[in-house]
Amino acid sequence: MRDAFADLPNHLRDRIAAARRVPVRPGGLRYAVALGELRCPDDLPDWDLDRLAVATETAHGPLAAASAEARGVPRLVRALSGMTCRVVGRLAFDDGPAVRGLRDRVAALAADGADEAAVALPAGVFRSGSRSLPVALVSSAAAALAGRPLTVVLDASRFGTAADLDAAARLAVEEGAAFVQALSADRPWSGALAALAVVLEVLRGRNALGLRPDVGVKLSGLAAVEDVIAALALTDAMLGRTALRPGMVRVDLPPDLLDRVLTALASGPAPRPAHGA
Repeated sequence: MRDAFADLPNHLRDRIAAARRVPVRPGGLRYAVALGELRCPDDLPDWDLDRLAVATETAHGPLAAASAEARGVPRLVRALSGMTCRVVGRLAFDDGPAVRGLRDRVAALAADGADEAAVALPAGVFRSGSRSLPVALVSSAAAALAGRPLTVVLDASRFGTAADLDAAARLAVEEGAAFVQALSADRPWSGALAALAVVLEVLRGRNALGLRPDVGVKLSGLAAVEDVIAALALTDAMLGRTALRPGMVRVDLPPDLLDRVLTALASGPAPRPAHGA
């Protein structure tokens, strides 16, 4: 946990250690496929989007969703027409006309046919000392989707403490997020499980209070198949097996990680990896 948060509670460290001891087995890999959200890289040519759309129908069943940045959404919608795979449009907040600009861009994703939207908000938005901007950004994005699910993507690697990440996740949930994602899937981070544990603790507390609607989580920033299994095991332990369904849990999978999951599933159980502290 050296690369994660110094203030991460010990009980979450213990849960992560237990999750890392879960071996790679076919059952867990099948969950990774069924809950998978393929992340199409930015700026793909049209033919590559078509190729990746075909990859959502695997030999072990369809993925739950595929995501593309805004430009690629119309093409992905056409490529996945008639399939069960949902289309998620991705946006990154910039410093332009903040709230109205983001709302209009999210509404455009919906108009282009996206089933969902994922909006990445930089850590600085939450650490500015004022809640007004992040509250307005999240709530306006959720409203622009008119009932479609919104994922709020937090850049956990830029948060200084687990407490700061906890506060950002709580705000996202309170203002209308349907999913909270601790990290972008475009780059792995060694603290991904620590960040996930912080978000899961927020959702677990919400569930304990019986609050509605349910809010889900996206597992992201994972580097290896073993990390995917550990993230699923951690989610299972903290939210319960019944949460492991596409409306509550997704596994963000860049194409290369999806390939490794499918290869591991085809080859059978793998030996348990050794993990350092």
